[in-house]
Amino acid sequence: MRKLLLFVTIFVALASYRIYIILNRPLPDNIKQPNVVRILDELGRIANYYVTNTRIANVPVKIIQPIKVTRPYRKAPEHPFPAGYTDCTDVTWQVLAGKSGVNVNTNKVLIAGDGSGGGMAAAVARHFPNKIMIQILINPVLQMLDFLTPSYQDNVDIIPGITSPEREALHWLLYVGQPIDFASKMTENKHIFPAAVQSHFNLVDSAKHLPTYLKITNRTTKIPREHDYSVATRLQTYITNETLSPMMHKNLQDIPKAYVITSQYDVLRDEAVMYTNRIHEDGTKVKLKHYKNAFHGFFLFSHESATFHLEEAKAALQELVEFLRIQVHGLSKPLREAYTV
Repeated sequence: MRKLLLFVTIFVALASYRIYIILNRPLPDNIKQPNVVRILDELGRIANYYVTNTRIANVPVKIIQPIKVTRPYRKAPEHPFPAGYTDCTDVTWQVLAGKSGVNVNTNKVLIAGDGSGGGMAAAVARHFPNKIMIQILINPVLQMLDFLTPSYQDNVDIIPGITSPEREALHWLLYVGQPIDFASKMTENKHIFPAAVQSHFNLVDSAKHLPTYLKITNRTTKIPREHDYSVATRLQTYITNETLSPMMHKNLQDIPKAYVITSQYDVLRDEAVMYTNRIHEDGTKVKLKHYKNAFHGFFLFSHESATFHLEEAKAALQELVEFLRIQVHGLSKPLREAYTV
């Protein structure tokens, strides 16, 4: 099993590099006046894209590739939080206000992200509660309070090259511009003052917010009993920051409706599931799709024409397409009747 997971880790790394190379190819000569969409991507860019017709999951869709970078948003560690968030909200506002130069229906703007991009999407969506139609969160990073949720415990060493407690702690420290040697204290939950535990830990309590019907774990949340004073002092303003960590919002009533994808073999699994459950409990429309044979990053392998693809990823893409087909376009006919090429 470990050899298989090691293979998957290496393959994902190579596939990610391949995608990066493809995304940086120049615009073909035969594309003169492309349709343009603006996207916030996880490679740290705000880019314009040209559009071509194709099919994914048997549905006619638009495939996007970049023309050029129009404005790279500021990235950590050179530009720690909130620089990147501010840039993303600025660009989103331009799109919503009709000042971006992109011809879009501003009443049907969706925002989406995978991993750290999912956390950014959730934060930006909350910034525009009455303007964003739907937020799509794929295996999102939503909090830096608890690194011992049941999913962190379950997947502590499952796919360390893709997702692990150490990796997530390191990413958070780079994002907020704090010393990376704090990571070991974070993975032991020794980065939190008792006051933060008392005021906010109920927001990530699996006993309260992790639905038992999903049967995703036999573990429970571990309440921190010790803390490292110097680390907790440096991180205390970040841990409960609601913009940095969308899960720290105590009221989730005034956010756009959401579609959330989670994976069984992902340390981030439970924070996304609990966030979804809290959204539901607060009365906002939300749909959770949990994939029991999936891992963090599995959505990359959804196209069946690729050299390596996963049925679980293909199913996830198909279900997302169906959801958007109904929610955005109001279509409920079978695919062959609803779409023509």
